[in-house]
Amino acid sequence: LMMRDHDADSWMPSIIKTVATENKGIVEIADEVDRHHQFLNSSGNFLKRRENRVKLRIKDIVEEKIRQELWGESRENSLNSSLEKVVLGNLSPYHIAENIIEDFKKNLE
Repeated sequence: LMMRDHDADSWMPSIIKTVATENKGIVEIADEVDRHHQFLNSSGNFLKRRENRVKLRIKDIVEEKIRQELWGESRENSLNSSLEKVVLGNLSPYHIAENIIEDFKKNLE
């Protein structure tokens, strides 16, 4: 672990010696987990982290739904039929991408 600056808003975990095969340190680890949970709750970090995870999850869901809508069979075919022009240097990938996006936007209306 890299050493970081510690302030009142950050958690500094304790170093706990354990020997799993001898059941040593198990209670201490559980106590430390409880203390960390209490710290997260009292500092508001638990809800902030949860909120961030939920936000990222929602963004992932939206992006996946848009991706599914965007790449229907007709747009996939349009992309495939344009590939040779891009490979030969007759069209840029950006031009093809803009055409696909414009088609997608038209169909949203």
